[in-house]
Amino acid sequence: MSPVHRKSILPVVALFALTLLSACFPGAQNRGGGQTTFTPPRQLDPAHVAVPDGYTVEVVASGLDFPVGIAFDDEGALHVVEAGYSYGEVFAEPRLLRINTDGTTEVVATGDNPPWNGVDFANGSFFIAEGGQLEGGRILRVDPDGTVTALVEGLPSLGDHQ
Repeated sequence: MSPVHRKSILPVVALFALTLLSACFPGAQNRGGGQTTFTPPRQLDPAHVAVPDGYTVEVVASGLDFPVGIAFDDEGALHVVEAGYSYGEVFAEPRLLRINTDGTTEVVATGDNPPWNGVDFANGSFFIAEGGQLEGGRILRVDPDGTVTALVEGLPSLGDHQ
């Protein structure tokens, strides 16, 4: 391995080792993740989000449960995937939602094997990665009418993995 290649790969190896240690090291007891000190409901204030000069932030939807991904359809409509699962074994129904211009939501599709944790739109359909905490991972196609078809099943990803 050349010295240049070795130098460029060292930060990646160090990051991997640090990630592995932090995931496996039996440090402080985890209480399920997502701990916070605020009292719900969360106040949505775009001024609390730091962005580079020239960018702005605005609230386009609220009241979502475990949002993890967004995609736009052929007409430019925003869609959000709600995972349906959070660490600490908090389960809900995974959903694909259309976000209307007035901020309201419409359910396009739902599932029963959370988490849904990745989404893309291509060739007229949505494609969702299902981590499958309960039944194993799958890749799903969701048609605009809400029909869900499993394209790949039995992925060994029992958990929140894209």
